Order: sequence, then C-alpha cells, then structure tokens
Amino acid sequence: MKNTIISSKQNQELFEIQNQKKVLKLVSENGHITIKDLSKKLDLSVTTIITIIDSLMSHGLVKENGFVPTKRGRKPVIYSINENYKYIVAVDLGQTSIYLGISNLLGDFIYITNENVAPEEDYGSFSHYLSHKITEILTDNNINVNELAAIVVGNIGVVDDNTGRISYAAGNAVWESQPIKLFLEEKFPCSVIVKNDINLSTIGEHKKGAAQGESNFAFFRFDIGVKAGIILNNKLYEGSNGAAGEIGFSIVSFDANASLPENRIESRITLNNLYGDVWNKIINNGDSPLLYYCESTEQKLNAKILGEYYLLDNIANKALTEFIIRLGNLIINFTAVMNLSLIILGGEIVDLGNVFLEDLQKYINRNCFFTPRIRYSSIDKYSGLIGAASIGIEEFLKSVSG
Repeated sequence: MKNTIISSKQNQELFEIQNQKKVLKLVSENGHITIKDLSKKLDLSVTTIITIIDSLMSHGLVKENGFVPTKRGRKPVIYSINENYKYIVAVDLGQTSIYLGISNLLGDFIYITNENVAPEEDYGSFSHYLSHKITEILTDNNINVNELAAIVVGNIGVVDDNTGRISYAAGNAVWESQPIKLFLEEKFPCSVIVKNDINLSTIGEHKKGAAQGESNFAFFRFDIGVKAGIILNNKLYEGSNGAAGEIGFSIVSFDANASLPENRIESRITLNNLYGDVWNKIINNGDSPLLYYCESTEQKLNAKILGEYYLLDNIANKALTEFIIRLGNLIINFTAVMNLSLIILGGEIVDLGNVFLEDLQKYINRNCFFTPRIRYSSIDKYSGLIGAASIGIEEFLKSVSG
C-alpha cells in the first residue's frame, strides 16, 4: 500500500482553504465584524485576513456593511455575510400538514407557508408532490434553482441519512417508504439533507428559541408519539443509529412485558391518548362542564380547551393531575441519566397553559434530585424550519472552498 505524499504546495493550499472557511464561519456567526477582530479571534495576521476577505468578496460570499464609528482616523470597515448569495429551502413534514420556508444565509426567512398534504393521487407520489411544492415556492419568490445552497427536510421519525427514507415513526405517513433525499437530489442541483424532525426542532430552539445560551437540554413532543431531541455540550446528540431521544420505546415499568405495545411509554403519555381518556370519562359521567362546552360549541377536545377547564372541571383536573405525574416521572428519569438543566415542551402541549406548566414544575421540584427548568417552546410551529435552515447554512459554509 502506497503512502499518500502531500506536496508543500498542496499543503499550503489546504491551509489556505481551512483559514478561508474559518473566516467565513466567523463572519457568518458574528453578523458584523472587522478585519482587526477577525485577526485577533483567529490568530491570523491582518494581511492574511485581508487576502481572504478580498477573495470571499470577489466570489460574492462576503460584503462590506458600513463602518465602525470613530472620532479620528480611518473608520474600520464592517464585513458581513452576503445573505442573499444563496438560499436554503427548509421543510418540516407532519402527519397531515407540511411547513415550507425559504431562508437566506443569515437564517432569516423571506417566505413561510403551511398547508395540508395533498392526496398522493394528485401527484403520483409524495416525493413528486414535495418537489412540486419546492419548485412552486422558488418560482413565487423569483429564486432560481441554481441559487439554492441546500434543501433540508425534517421527516417524522428515525431517518436513513443516505436515502431520506423513514426507518421508524410513531404514526403512519404515506411517504414513509419513499427515499425523499435521493428523489430530490435528482431534481435539484444542491445538497439535500433529511433529518429526524425532532432533532431539527431541537436545533431551532437552541438557535432562536427558549434554549438560546443553554449547553445541555432536551426538547420533548407528545402529540402522537413520544420523542425528544438532545443537546449535550452545545452539540446535537443523535446516537449510533440516529435514534437517540426516541423515548417512546421505553417500558413503563420494570415488571411490564416489553413485547406488548401497551407497555411502552408512547401508549401512555401522548396527548391523543389523554384526549381519548378524558373524553370517555366525561361522556360516562354526563355531568361535566367540559362536556357541556364541547357539545354546545361543537368543538373537538384539544389541549387549549382541556387547559382552560383544568381548574373548572373535576374530571379534567384529575386526568391532567395524573398526566403530570406520568410526564413528570418521565422527565425525572430522563434528567437522572442526562443531568440536563432545561427541558422544553413543544407541540400541542403548549396549549395546556401556564397553570399546567407550573404544576408540572412543582411536581418535578419535589421529586427530582437535580431539578431542570421546564419551559414551553417559544417558536414551536417554526422550530423545525429554523433548525433546518441552520443545518443547511452550516453544511453550505463547510462546503465552500473559495
């Protein structure tokens, strides 16, 4: 086997590319920065930084963005990323709905839309439908496909990174067997990344949501299945198979038979199960303010209504109190292993309201040795899109070699 010999010229070129990527990354992260600050933070000479900045500007990646105010002498130029050099298409797939957005290289969205997923027969397959929707929003915003840096899709479950096909999901999706990544790569001349949706939402919370500045936290959702995204030491933890945080697989007790689906956590703590349990009880009871409200308004029971009747209806109060114990125990066990400082709850559970959240925090405070703070998501509907844009920008900056 021959050893690969790198010439001094090749080594120098590699070194220059690495420095260029460092500069571009720092410009992107800081938003506005000067030559002097770049030199100081990267421990590179001013001359080297000027050469790199000139190269990046010649390619259109970086632009001048004003001056630093000074009382005397030449005003230092401020540099920033050219946010419109390329764009990211972010997609967040749900069981029955889809969010799509277009982000610039600063992570700011210039367009967001959501709609119910169209029947497959209208497009031939879900992959065709998704391709059509991406093309449609690009056309509507006068963006050419060659201006795309990446398409990043949040899929509903554990995903095969190579194909974008779902390996496991709590619910059924019409596209679960379709290799979305491979299909989109054939249609668009850019990088395509497909990730577990909970992980993208977790990144979104870390970037622009309730977890900004946190190094260790988890993001939970309980709408259909039970799943969590995990950030450890400021990095997403995905596990060996990309299935870290799929806590719905966990068993409810040490005495339960693991082969029975009803003994798994996702059969006990989802909001869908909670709604069904409460509805059956108020129907059987008959004398319930919550039942009267739902029937008189012809509204289906949901988290918002349940939260409003938490203190007004005895059945709702008892059901939510029991739910707090189950959910609290899950968080306590999870925190005992991971030692996290913050747990964020996202999805429909946010609509249960602040009284529910306060009671959940009190239960955890009483029973957890290392008590995490419990917060609702602050960007819930858009956390997946924000995370997708962040991943797309990061991957694009890594790929740039000038």
